[in-house]
Amino acid sequence: MFSNSAPFLTLKSQKMLQSLPPPNSIKSFILSELIKGHTISEKELNWNSFRSRLSELNQKIKIAFKWVEFKNSFGHPGRYRVHFLEETEKEKAIEMYKNLVYGKENIHRVA
Repeated sequence: MFSNSAPFLTLKSQKMLQSLPPPNSIKSFILSELIKGHTISEKELNWNSFRSRLSELNQKIKIAFKWVEFKNSFGHPGRYRVHFLEETEKEKAIEMYKNLVYGKENIHRVA
């Protein structure tokens, strides 16, 4: 249904993507996967802080999602979200990623 391969990226986005340093936190890893054009879900990354980090990112950039329906091993229906980044959000996401990795943005905000 969903492919983890990167969809069409503009030339500008491709060049910016090549210059990115490796992620150094769960938040930067999630953002890097989204920037690369991969889909991401809690089903794939069952980390304790996945929802919190995704919510923090979603406050600054628009992270789109689609619902995926399934049946569990007992035949009961369920669904989960598969998140992805629209092309229009990539440049903002790349700048945010650089700030995260280079320590220019507080990873944990104090309310």
